Amino acid sequence: MVTRKTRAAQSVSSPKSPLVEDAPTSTFDLKDLRSTSLIEKLVRRLFGPTFFALLRRFCPIFKIPFKNFVIVTRFDDVQEVLGHDEAFPVPFGDKVKELDGGPNFLLGIKQPSAEYWRYQRQVMRAFKHLSETVGPMAARFSEEIIERSRGRLDAVQELITRVPILICESYYGVPIAEHERVDFGHWTIAMSTYMFGDPNNKPAYRRAGVAAGDRVRGRIGRAIADAKEKGARPNTVLARMLEMQHGADSDLTDEDIRTILIGMITGFVPTNTMAAGHMLEMLLRRPDFLTPTRDAAIASDDDLLKRCLFEAMRFMPLNPGPFRICIQDYTVAEGTPRAKTIRAGTNVLAGTQSAMFCHRVG
Repeated sequence: MVTRKTRAAQSVSSPKSPLVEDAPTSTFDLKDLRSTSLIEKLVRRLFGPTFFALLRRFCPIFKIPFKNFVIVTRFDDVQEVLGHDEAFPVPFGDKVKELDGGPNFLLGIKQPSAEYWRYQRQVMRAFKHLSETVGPMAARFSEEIIERSRGRLDAVQELITRVPILICESYYGVPIAEHERVDFGHWTIAMSTYMFGDPNNKPAYRRAGVAAGDRVRGRIGRAIADAKEKGARPNTVLARMLEMQHGADSDLTDEDIRTILIGMITGFVPTNTMAAGHMLEMLLRRPDFLTPTRDAAIASDDDLLKRCLFEAMRFMPLNPGPFRICIQDYTVAEGTPRAKTIRAGTNVLAGTQSAMFCHRVG
């Protein structure tokens, strides 16, 4: 019988990882991520501040007609949905496993379980010194890029996306070839879109996500194999996880390492790209936002700068909110006039974008 412990021992002893895959045969097309249907464009325009304000006022727990879909809009109710995993678990597990090519990961595990806590312990050990390492690293990379730019650069591609990818190399320990860095950013965005932003299972998103997953999985599998054969870059997440494999009580396999790296990278690069990109867009749209933000930056007031940037992103967050699936009948806001029972099997949008503008509590 081959146990997890046995697989971990085999991973340590074998210089060649079985995670190195053949070149992908699927085609990655960035156009698959672009919405082309008129309905999708109308829905995206609809999901804005005015629409959410009307829902908060007149129908805070809104079931879309003829759809198995509920939008929750008020702060307390959104908090309630996100705080009850037993009724509204994350729906990402199958997609996470599909793109990881193996086990599930924290972002896709429905409820805290032994598997969840095992991964959390491993991640906490591997990603130590995060705050004191990544912040200064990002600042250094940013300054170098800006100095080389001679005053002109593509802010998203050459700065906002490039810095997280450089951190994937220097902190995570995953080498990414210079000629693939732009593509790598696109791949992680496609994976994130398919996993976390596709409640309707759009075929084009799956096509892009699967093709991207093949490529990212291959690069990370090769990084693990090379690190085991030639030695990992010191003081990186990958180096720490390979060291963790040698512990007497370790059950960390190469497959686990790949899953952790894929999960953390696809939660890191796209999130930073979109968050910073949305902040920048709001600053350019709103001079009243740009002026205090610029003043804070010139004054080197990092605390005020952070608050200015987060306030800008409140007006253009990453998305309208996280999606959940109700797995048991549950009454939201029970005991209030707006109470509504959401039936098992219903798709739910926990509208964090709306909740950040909600003035009603209770």
